[in-house]
Amino acid sequence: MNIPAPIVMQQSSTASDPTLSAIHAATKSPKVVTAAAAVKDAIALAKTGRATSPGQLSIAPWLGSPNGTTEEFLFIQSLDAGGRRNARIASLDATLFDARVTYSETLVTVYVQVLSQIAKLAAANRVYVYSLQVEQNLAMSLKLIESQVSAGTKPGSDLELARANWNEARIASQMASESVATINLHLRSFGLDTSNLDTTSIASAIPSTLNLVETDLLEQRAAATITKLSAERRMASASSQADVSMVLRSQNFTRNFTPNDRGFAVQLSIPIDHGSIRSNVATIESQISSIEMRTKDDRSKQNARRKSIEATIASIETAIANTQQSVITPMTDYVAKMQRAYTAGTVTVTAYLDAQRSLHESIHKLMTLRDQRDQLNVQLIEQGGMLPKQLVILNKQSDRK
Repeated sequence: MNIPAPIVMQQSSTASDPTLSAIHAATKSPKVVTAAAAVKDAIALAKTGRATSPGQLSIAPWLGSPNGTTEEFLFIQSLDAGGRRNARIASLDATLFDARVTYSETLVTVYVQVLSQIAKLAAANRVYVYSLQVEQNLAMSLKLIESQVSAGTKPGSDLELARANWNEARIASQMASESVATINLHLRSFGLDTSNLDTTSIASAIPSTLNLVETDLLEQRAAATITKLSAERRMASASSQADVSMVLRSQNFTRNFTPNDRGFAVQLSIPIDHGSIRSNVATIESQISSIEMRTKDDRSKQNARRKSIEATIASIETAIANTQQSVITPMTDYVAKMQRAYTAGTVTVTAYLDAQRSLHESIHKLMTLRDQRDQLNVQLIEQGGMLPKQLVILNKQSDRK
């Protein structure tokens, strides 16, 4: 995978889209920037590695001895015989491939971390917004009960209970506000400016997997490791082959620098393998075979986990629909009925406030189900190594340069 082109975020005075903010935060993460720099370095090394091996030059100058001294000019250029040059190129290409896979892994990891925090922010924001609604509802109930007590139709103890419930709701909304602030701090550590996020769309900030691209990180990591091992095997095999070098030599033994000996030769170097190279090659081949088998097993386990997560998400979606239809809607009607009954004097304040509390608890359970669904969707994205299309745009122009 090549380095994605930088994403230009439009500066606006309006609230920003959490999805685009998550993408922006991922691309600006120090971990991702470092991984991208490693890819660029690997590209440069891969280009320079295609040149021939540098020659070796040695010069022994005359230092003014009365009788003259040996002067030598020696230049040796290896021809990278026995597949040495191709093996070196394969090794550097493998390093580049590994850097690109590491970049993909880092990008997915950081993006998932940002999404997870946004999911937590969405959950905390839901709780906070609803806590304010509960506080307002209880404040209205408190006014109703105050009017009843003032009229003398209800005892003062009703007012004490209503005020206690309202104070409890105020504390809950304050705690919810602090929770939102804490998660905002975590998101700022990713470089995401949460002060400008559109709070109305935070709840839908977790993208559908249908809108993401799967990067197949398992196969990519296995391929990168196998490529590096194959390059090591190739280097080992090349090191066991004879190498040929061109040698240019010039010598003199007189004080006026007149050469008495000069020549051009071909040098042949033959390594002697006592079995270590063959053993190393066999070990690498065994490692490659093991990686291929382990990758198939890991993919099977990953598919099983994804199916399990998808089944759980489907179950939660059903539970959300059932809770809304079978619990929340009837309970809302019941609370309204209990309020009318309390005003008419046919039920106690305890029954009325208990009905309100039951409704609030049911709605909190519904929000918890939605929170679980969001976090499971994040896990599903992580399992598939999924990214938005904006993050997998290939920067072909940069590579050509």
